[in-house]
Amino acid sequence: MRSTWFGILLVVPLTTIGGCGDGPCTRIGCNSGAKVTIKLPFPASDLPRTTITVCHNGKCSSGVGPEPDRMCQLQGEARVGFCHINAQSELALHIAAGENPQDGDRYVVTVTQPGSSVIAVAVDQPVTYTRSQPNGPGCPPICFIASITN
Repeated sequence: MRSTWFGILLVVPLTTIGGCGDGPCTRIGCNSGAKVTIKLPFPASDLPRTTITVCHNGKCSSGVGPEPDRMCQLQGEARVGFCHINAQSELALHIAAGENPQDGDRYVVTVTQPGSSVIAVAVDQPVTYTRSQPNGPGCPPICFIASITN
């Protein structure tokens, strides 16, 4: 009888260590920031001749647009974790919010037309973040995500 109780007592604590809610936590990561999707008013093939500028609360990064289905390479103070254009002329970005995202943070994205200084697309808006826990309640990490679609 003692060995049965000993086994049961060991199993119960081991199944709850590192767990959250009803089970163990998974290890899905996330980063706070804004997901931006923009439908460009010109063919994706024209993007390599454009300039993309991305700003978060006044800190900006910019670079030349990529070939379709390639990643952007932006340089500057704004942290851009993802920048991609697909064949349907949709520009997708993930702009990092940093350590302390606040409702009202402002994101600005501009795409300057090929061969000119005319802005083809401009997105400038404050955001409201949604709390995200991809591993479930009680499990880290906690991120704050905003979505902007133009």
